[in-house]
Amino acid sequence: MNKSWITKSRWSREYNKGVEDFLNFASRSKNLSGKTLCPCKSCINRYFHSIQDVKEHIMTNGFFTGYVIWNRHGEDHKVVKGTENDGVVSMSNFESQTTQIEQP
Repeated sequence: MNKSWITKSRWSREYNKGVEDFLNFASRSKNLSGKTLCPCKSCINRYFHSIQDVKEHIMTNGFFTGYVIWNRHGEDHKVVKGTENDGVVSMSNFESQTTQIEQP
């Protein structure tokens, strides 16, 4: 899945199309309350929100650029080969340190 849109301007067509594609993908991984984790720069996958609220957050705050493997939303975890200094963010440590709670 193409994720180059994540670093584009929030006002670009590419970004808007990418947000829609992400929301379609993420809507398959809702919790029992029908909410999904929000990957905006503010929430960083710590809080569950409705799909509409997630969209508003991503459009307003931007998408967390370090979230390149959407394993919190159902994407298979892939091993990325590289060195420590090649700019690749490891999600394994991040995943174990996040807290999943719902905001009111």
